[in-house]
Amino acid sequence: MTKAAELAKMGEVLTNSQLGGRRNVVINGGFTVSQRIGTTLTASSNNSYTLDRWNYYLGGSCRNSTQQLVSDNAKVVALNAASGQTFNNALLADCTTAAAISTNDLVGYIQTIEGSNSVPLAGQVCTLSFYVQSSVAGRYYVALKIGSARSYIASYDIDSADTWERKTITLTMDTLTELEDGGSITNGAGFQMHFTLRASNSSQLTDSINQWVDGNFYAKSSMAAWGTSTDHNWYLAGVQLEVGSVATPFEHRTFGEELQLCQRFFTKESAASGANYKSYAMGQAATTTVARCSVFLPTPMRSTPSVVLSGNVNTFAGNSAGGSDACTAITLSSDGDAGTDHVSVSLNVTVASGYVAGDAVELLSNDNTSTSFALDAEL
Repeated sequence: MTKAAELAKMGEVLTNSQLGGRRNVVINGGFTVSQRIGTTLTASSNNSYTLDRWNYYLGGSCRNSTQQLVSDNAKVVALNAASGQTFNNALLADCTTAAAISTNDLVGYIQTIEGSNSVPLAGQVCTLSFYVQSSVAGRYYVALKIGSARSYIASYDIDSADTWERKTITLTMDTLTELEDGGSITNGAGFQMHFTLRASNSSQLTDSINQWVDGNFYAKSSMAAWGTSTDHNWYLAGVQLEVGSVATPFEHRTFGEELQLCQRFFTKESAASGANYKSYAMGQAATTTVARCSVFLPTPMRSTPSVVLSGNVNTFAGNSAGGSDACTAITLSSDGDAGTDHVSVSLNVTVASGYVAGDAVELLSNDNTSTSFALDAEL
């Protein structure tokens, strides 16, 4: 960017009051955090979270694998050249099972913004910006939504196949009243962004786009025929939603900041290579079969989370003075949240027998290097 362009951009930012503070409401818009999948996930069912905070909405006959791309990938190198910024990753949807559009198709990526983070957007002129590339040129859609109650459909055109392009969409977000009526203004689901790749007629808006309407819509007709060939792919990077009528440069947060924002919704620990007995929690036996163990969270979670274990529960063990016994159940205790601040959870760690009431108990992997323990409070 030339000096003149930098000064012009600074003037735009000052004019639109977008200087200072956190600008980007999107979490993990640079796709740097990937607690669930590492690098690759094959998504074969609806509502599969891929990279943190991004839900892969998959319905119908088209199937796609998704993966995170690393900095030495040619696509990311080309992204950096096109954007003038430095990105490490992009999100890929790669069609692995092609199909004609069917009556129940709905494919895309969605991020749901927490209600309290949505409130400052309500009624404001906002700008969504992102970098996108597809093997299929043509018209695509983004849906801004409040649950199934309200929808705003906007289009963008991919002018050249296999070429990174920056797109911007400026709109006035729906009112606080509509947000409160159809969504949440606290810790529930607020505004949603849905990047639509395929949509059947039942999900298509018949009225004019670029306006808020009642109903549950994701696109309009005349979409690019994406997903009808296994040669089709689609990439997304640098997603930003901010208050103001000008798209400012993508806000790069440190990895630690981004991880903490993601951990409000999902946090995961895994047994590292060689960690046959990875420790996950400590506590005390209440009976010969049940121990209460506490997990202190890296950041307060959005709500009381659910427990997500990798594989069979017997790949975990309760370790006490009496020995290490395979678990038969690991569940949130009846008062599983320590207070209302969601800074820790209590687990019931159950074994067939072997505990001594009052003894210390450690929850750990049971001679297994592939276990993972996660807590999920996603919207």
